[in-house]
Parts: sequence; C-alpha cells; structure tokens
Amino acid sequence: MAPHNSRHVLTQTLFDQTVEENMECFDLSREDAVRDTVKEYEAMGADMSLVDVSGGDGKKALEEFAEDMEGLDRCVRTDGTIAISDTEGAVELLRRVRERLEETG
Repeated sequence: MAPHNSRHVLTQTLFDQTVEENMECFDLSREDAVRDTVKEYEAMGADMSLVDVSGGDGKKALEEFAEDMEGLDRCVRTDGTIAISDTEGAVELLRRVRERLEETG
C-alpha cells in the first residue's frame, strides 16, 4: 500500500483566485496579496510546487503555454509524422515552450 500524502497540491487557478479575493476583501496590492496568500497556504501545509507564486499573472502564462502546446500538436499528424508547413512558426513555438519550461525549473 502506498503511503498517504496528506499535503494538498495547490492549483494555479485556486492560488490566483485566492490572491484576487485577498486583494478585494482586504484592499491589498497584488504584491501584498500574493505574499499573504503564500503565507496562508504554507501555514496549511499546502504543496505549492506547481504554482507560480511570483505575483505575475499565472493564469495568463498557463493559457499562453497551452496555446503553444496546441500549436505544436497541430504539427503532428494522426499517424505521428510531422506536418509542418510553417517551419519558422514551428521553431518559434518550440523556442517559447522551451523558455517557459526553463522558467519553471
């Protein structure tokens, strides 16, 4: 039997929503709301390893990453072969995906 992990893995969406709520409810700046939200979830023992806590718009970054991945997916035919009509566009997608992955560690 696998050991039970009691730590809740926090999602980017929930983190961003909590930041927004803290900004509205407590009239905080984004920076202060992010700092307070991180402290709240740390106190609860939440696993924030998948969350961008830098204060940027994590939701937007995630959407942009998903768009880039969808673009790459369109470059692959159903039989697994590559179908690239726009080589420069595909290279740009790969560059952006690599940069985003490097940013997240």
